[in-house]
Amino acid sequence: MSSILLAWSALALVLLGVGRWVGRLVVGDTELHPLHRFWFGWMGTLAFLQLWHFVLPVDGRALGVVTLAGALGLVPRAREETRRVVAWSRSNPLCTGLFVLAAVWFSNQALWEPSNPDTHLYFMQTVRWFGLHPVVPGLGNLHYRLAFNHSYYLYAALLDVGPFFHRGHHLANGLLLLGTLGPALAALLRLVRPQPRPTDILWALLLAPLLDEGMGVNLSSPAADMAVSLLSVVLVMSVLSELLGDAGAPSGRRVLGTTLLAVGAMTVKNSMVCIVVPFWVTHVLVWWHRTHPSPREVRRLALGVLGLGTLFFVPWVARGLVMNGYPAFPSTVGNLHLPWRVPEVVGQQVTRFITAYARRPGPPTEEVLSNSEWIVPWFSKAWLDNRGFLIPVVLTLLLLGGCALVAPRGRRVALTPLVPTLAALALWWMLAPALRFAGPLLWLLTAQSYLALSTALDWPSTLSWRQVTVPLFAVLALGGFFPLPAVVGHAGFPPPATEVSQPLLLPGGDVIQKNLGRCWEPPCAYEASPGLRLRRPGDLSAGFTTEEEGLRGP
Repeated sequence: MSSILLAWSALALVLLGVGRWVGRLVVGDTELHPLHRFWFGWMGTLAFLQLWHFVLPVDGRALGVVTLAGALGLVPRAREETRRVVAWSRSNPLCTGLFVLAAVWFSNQALWEPSNPDTHLYFMQTVRWFGLHPVVPGLGNLHYRLAFNHSYYLYAALLDVGPFFHRGHHLANGLLLLGTLGPALAALLRLVRPQPRPTDILWALLLAPLLDEGMGVNLSSPAADMAVSLLSVVLVMSVLSELLGDAGAPSGRRVLGTTLLAVGAMTVKNSMVCIVVPFWVTHVLVWWHRTHPSPREVRRLALGVLGLGTLFFVPWVARGLVMNGYPAFPSTVGNLHLPWRVPEVVGQQVTRFITAYARRPGPPTEEVLSNSEWIVPWFSKAWLDNRGFLIPVVLTLLLLGGCALVAPRGRRVALTPLVPTLAALALWWMLAPALRFAGPLLWLLTAQSYLALSTALDWPSTLSWRQVTVPLFAVLALGGFFPLPAVVGHAGFPPPATEVSQPLLLPGGDVIQKNLGRCWEPPCAYEASPGLRLRRPGDLSAGFTTEEEGLRGP
């Protein structure tokens, strides 16, 4: 645990230092809240790694450059920052203690052997490819899951170096979790003070999905879904703080901060689209409505959005074209007919399979997509998931029902924050309604419903509605987490699992491994097609190609 805690501490400082540079460039502010500095630093790191990977593998050299940038951003004001942290810790000892306890707990849980079943299917392989080679042309021909252009795996590869070689997955998601957990803990403790801010209520109740992430299978696995969920919390809370008026006067600079998170999130994993679009649009509309910007301010914001989009999307699209032959695989829109492209039929099959599998795993894809009979089985399965579905949905219905019954006529009820969340849920339901793709949306809906009810009621000044009910809902929410995993029980890193694969001879005479259950050392194929071959015999960096009828999809 100590090695993980030390690594998390060092990496957090690096990201905060990078975040100072990014904050200065994007929003013109080096004194950002630590939450935004941390995540801006992560976004800046991803933007750099996308460019780096065109030339070199993501290895210790890349980590050295990122560390240097972080140090240059942090060291000049290290003494002042240290005094500020010490002063805050002394004035908030309970929050500091809870945070340290959470860090110790999660460092222990991060020692578990990777539990997400996709870890040995393609997570590890993707990390190893990125760590051993620059971006590989036609990598998706080896297996279609390796065609997914998720920038998260550049970050995972960055940590898979030195003493954490083949162990970087123990660091990746826990660091991001702790970078998001602090504000939620601080908000929970602020609820006992008079007149807490509306966003304090939302942050406090979002502790439930944050804790759920820390106790799930992704903490010790290099799974992009956990990063997506945590980033979603930061993005939606940045927007809702503007909508609820807790962030101060609206500012075009803060819209650019949200844009940075939004465009970066889209490169982390495409499934972020259902959250990014409604919440980014909401932030822009709030800014427009409350500031009535001049044409010059609109042009300035438009240029900033265009610049950030170019910074992230141009390299991301270019990486996609190299890895799989398409700008946004599995979509086959924009097929340039590159010689190393994944066969178009595979992209079409994968797109349909993702939607069908999210609706109802098991039956044939075409059967699920041809009718709406999947809806009842979906709910039959979802309601068995206490933490991910049942508890937040039941609480939301009770809170909204209570709001409708007891709200005095004519009283304004805080229902506006529900709009972007409901829009995001509608997009999620239409595109791929797997609970893991919803991220924090269901719990966010619960928190917003609670906020609506709290604004609908008048309580005597001697009795705080929030002080009475928040602990009650916290107990109900946490009840879904039992039985808890063991707090201790790990003497060190688990040994690497034994690979289960067999040699496979390609038509050109090259030998790869066929995945029979666990395989992560490149090159390894899950289901190699007869037409698969290296573009240049003996050279993995030159990439792969396949006959048009070759590689099979799901």
